[in-house]
Amino acid sequence: MNIQLIQGQFSANEAIEIITQMIQVKIKFQENKINNTHGEEATKMREKRIK
Repeated sequence: MNIQLIQGQFSANEAIEIITQMIQVKIKFQENKINNTHGEEATKMREKRIK
């Protein structure tokens, strides 16, 4: 499935800021999933996704 997340034109600085914030949100999402996961296998998979 492909979902368009962002549409528009951005300056280089704006693009860097947007991408940085998206990465931070993705990491936080995976950390929350790790905290709510009870299996070691699932935890390792999510930790790998953060890297």
